[in-house]
Amino acid sequence: MRVSGEFEDPDLSFDAMTELIMGRTIKLFSEGIPGSILQIYALVMLTSNRTGSAYFSAAVSLLTTGVMGATICYDFDVNPTKRLNNPEFYGYISDDASMRGLTFFLLMNNSALVLATRALAASLLVIVDPTYLLAAIFIDNGLYFLQKILRHDFIYWIPSSGIVNLVISFFVRLVVKLVVDFTGIAQFRHPYEMGGLYWSLNMVVSNLGCWASVYVYSS
Repeated sequence: MRVSGEFEDPDLSFDAMTELIMGRTIKLFSEGIPGSILQIYALVMLTSNRTGSAYFSAAVSLLTTGVMGATICYDFDVNPTKRLNNPEFYGYISDDASMRGLTFFLLMNNSALVLATRALAASLLVIVDPTYLLAAIFIDNGLYFLQKILRHDFIYWIPSSGIVNLVISFFVRLVVKLVVDFTGIAQFRHPYEMGGLYWSLNMVVSNLGCWASVYVYSS
């Protein structure tokens, strides 16, 4: 069931649409992405006796995660209020029904393919040495947080104060960064999230990281 987001409760910090998207993002972070990585890792480790059902299961996990990533982009972009308030960011999905279906299909496959390559890269690094993966994640996220702090953009927009504000900001920024790393969801190029330039650079670095993982594994 989709949430229109038209009704607004003055006692809530954000609307129903945003709450729904937050739930989906957390589900991707805690379930969809880790589950897909685990299945890709298992396929890599199975040097023999790889069954068709194992490949099918991995494909379903990737596509399911891709669908969730696509719905995040789709629900925000087709929202009339958001298109009216921010026409420079929203509106890339056509009003034509067939084109909307095609765009959703492409968004789904983009997230699924990004997850497949990133999950494979993570699996290869874990096989070689788990500390390589931990170091890569630490350095990548460290640079992300550093530029957020230097640009005075670390604090998230959710209303809060004090230590609670810092904890929420750290958690949300980390979740969004890792979800984008493994799915490439276009919605998070929003200025309130990663920002368009950093999102684009992040996608380039992520793809280069995949090739680097293959090189480390093969050598």
